[in-house]
Amino acid sequence: MYLSFHLLRPTSVFSFLLVTLHLLLPGANSAVFTLINKCNYAVWPAALTTSTNATLPTTGLILKSGKTSTVTAPDTWSGRFWGRTDCNIDSVTGKFSCLTGNCGSEKLACNGKGPEPPTTLAQFSLSSEGGLDFYNVSVVDGFNVPILVVPVGGSGENCSSTGCPVDLNNECPTNLRVYNKSKVVGCQGACSALKLKQFCCVGKYSSPKTCELSSYSLAFKRACPDAYSYPYDYGTKTFSCSSESYNIIFCPFSKKKTLFDTLFRPFVILISVSVVIGIVVRCCWCPAQKQYVDTSVIVRPARPMLVYY
Repeated sequence: MYLSFHLLRPTSVFSFLLVTLHLLLPGANSAVFTLINKCNYAVWPAALTTSTNATLPTTGLILKSGKTSTVTAPDTWSGRFWGRTDCNIDSVTGKFSCLTGNCGSEKLACNGKGPEPPTTLAQFSLSSEGGLDFYNVSVVDGFNVPILVVPVGGSGENCSSTGCPVDLNNECPTNLRVYNKSKVVGCQGACSALKLKQFCCVGKYSSPKTCELSSYSLAFKRACPDAYSYPYDYGTKTFSCSSESYNIIFCPFSKKKTLFDTLFRPFVILISVSVVIGIVVRCCWCPAQKQYVDTSVIVRPARPMLVYY
């Protein structure tokens, strides 16, 4: 063995040491999640670990509009990310809470507590079957924030972006809406809102044959065909990838407000409205002007001439 070691080429020994060092370094076998907030409002991302042998360094943070943050997960991690909205700290009790996606920990970090519906979920199972990462986006528990999952530099037959990138709050049925004053901030799933067994897929409805796509789930499915919309939504495509990093984008297609939108657009709209009102008043509401007739140009018929014979 001593001789065989010395017969190895120096480059081979060096490569072996590099690989060994890479495996021993903390975070060498890990996945990086980059959380990106493209919403025009703040989002408080949260995470819940469902695997027993891996944890995350953080389970709650704040992302202001246009900001990003990274979370590193062990390569065997399984769990979910979601966004919380309309969060605040009670000035009297000091307790933290959110109107949507609240986890009930009463702190910024969720500390092992899951989200309250309605919540858009991004779910992951890293290094699963065949060493691939499996991931999906679910609106089974309702919808609160548009989400898109984008694998970075990954490979695989089903390695592509998925999510629910459109704002379902604008199209939410009236009986499923969650309001913040007069604004719709969330859209509940039929189960959590109506509490009926056929929507929750329990009891005699707890099988793929008896738990069918409802009219509510169908509305979600039409808007976000790649997202899971009810518990037995097995027809939805499964996404898998061999990747070391993923982007989780909140409001991926939201238009960012510019300085023009903030300062000048209101004045442009006001001026445009004023011009239109002025035209309408001048054309329709002003009394008609009197028409004066010049009698000198009126041609009068000639008097008949009397002819005597």
